[in-house]
Amino acid sequence: VEEAEEEEEELKVIGTKADGENIYKVTLENNTGQDIIGLSIKDSSMESYSDNMLAEDDPFVQGEKRELYYDSTAAKEAAANQTGDESTPVVTPQYDMQLTFADQSVLVLTAFPFDDIKEGQICYEDEVAFLSYEAVSGELVSTKQAELTIKAEAEAQAEAEAQAAAEAQAAAEAQAQAEAQAQAQAEAQAEAEAHAEEEPQAQQQAQEEAQAQQQYEQPAQSNSDGCVNGGLVW
Repeated sequence: VEEAEEEEEELKVIGTKADGENIYKVTLENNTGQDIIGLSIKDSSMESYSDNMLAEDDPFVQGEKRELYYDSTAAKEAAANQTGDESTPVVTPQYDMQLTFADQSVLVLTAFPFDDIKEGQICYEDEVAFLSYEAVSGELVSTKQAELTIKAEAEAQAEAEAQAAAEAQAAAEAQAQAEAQAQAQAEAQAEAEAHAEEEPQAQQQAQEEAQAQQQYEQPAQSNSDGCVNGGLVW
C-alpha cells in the first residue's frame, strides 16, 4: 500500500528566512478581522520601528497564516552590553510589534513573547490588538488583559498631561492678566501723580493771568484840577 505523504503548507514569509541561535521563527495567523498592511518591530536596541516588513502590494490578509522570522542578535548584544556579561544578561530584550491595518489605524503588540511562542493568532477586541497562543509550557495564553491595562495607563497619562497643560495655560493666562492689571494700575498712578504736580502750576498760572487781566481792565485816575465845561467861567 502506497502511503501518501502530506505536503507541508507553504506559508509566505515575513522578514528574512534564516537559521541560527538568535533567529526567531513564529507562525502567525491574522485573526483581527481586517487586513494588515504594515508590520514593524522595534527591539530594545532600536530608537524607532523598523521599515515595513510587508511588501506594499502584499497585505497580510484576514485569516491568512505566515511565518515571521526575526534576528534578535542586536537586541541581545545590547542587553549584554548593559550588564557586561553576555552569558547572564539581567536586562531582557523587549520586542514591540507595530501593526498598521487597512483602515490606517495603528496598534502595538507590546513585549512580543518571542521566547515563549511558536505559533499564535493576532486578534483584535475592545480596541486593542493582542496575541492568543500556546506557550512553551503548554499553557494557553492571551495578552488581551495586558494590552488593555497598557491602553488604560496610556490614556490616563495622556489625560493627566492634558490636564496639566490646561492648568499651566490657565495659570499663565491668570499671571498675564494680573501683570496687565498691575501695569494699568501703575500707569494710572503715574498719570495721577503727574496731574497732581501739574495742578498747582496751572492754578498759579491762572491766578497770574487773572491778576494781569484785572490790572488791564482798571481805569487810570486823573490828577488834573482844571474845570472844563462844568466849571464857572469868569
